[in-house]
Amino acid sequence: MIYSNGMLLTQDVAHKLKELSKDVTIDLLISVDGPSPEATERWRKNSNYKTIKDNLTYAIKYMGSQRDVRFTLRGACVLPSDLRNKSLSTIKQYLSTAGNYLRQDFPGANVTVKFAYPDIEVQGTEVMSVECENLSYCRNIFEIIFVEADGGILDCTCSTVYRIIGNVLEEDMYDVWRKSPLLSKSRKMFRGAEIPHMCELCVANPYSSRQKFLIKSIK
Repeated sequence: MIYSNGMLLTQDVAHKLKELSKDVTIDLLISVDGPSPEATERWRKNSNYKTIKDNLTYAIKYMGSQRDVRFTLRGACVLPSDLRNKSLSTIKQYLSTAGNYLRQDFPGANVTVKFAYPDIEVQGTEVMSVECENLSYCRNIFEIIFVEADGGILDCTCSTVYRIIGNVLEEDMYDVWRKSPLLSKSRKMFRGAEIPHMCELCVANPYSSRQKFLIKSIK
């Protein structure tokens, strides 16, 4: 899995990734925030939507026919002020359409739009809370292994209290992930319809926590 903001996904990089895809499956996640190109450039510093569009359009055309290459555009969305204090269903409806411009510009990619991170200070925003549903499952806990550049294996990356549970340079990655006491405890709590402490401010599953979930709203 490769994360990028698309700015450096040049033609040369696309050529190298296509060669790499002959040996491994590539999940390419591109971060494009906001409900419009203008919002993307406002909220993601030094980004240029035209550059992102040109780079990704070429990459999808060049690599899109590869069976082992998958493209996903994933963005965090700062809610407009008129959604302040609205119901969760109204907010979910807004988020379901916030990525329509991306679906139109990149028909060869999957598009997902979620809440903006509540623990990052952004000028011109405030934090509000929304009552959410019960959480019963999380892909991060049951399906995904997160590895840092130095080899550190993380229990999750969507919580403000994530921890290192091992290192791929010293241990078997899958064995660490499967047997981690921290993750095992979280999985057991999920199965019992409880919310692990590390998930109380999760941004990956904002619709499904029994706790109050913090989101940003334009002032």
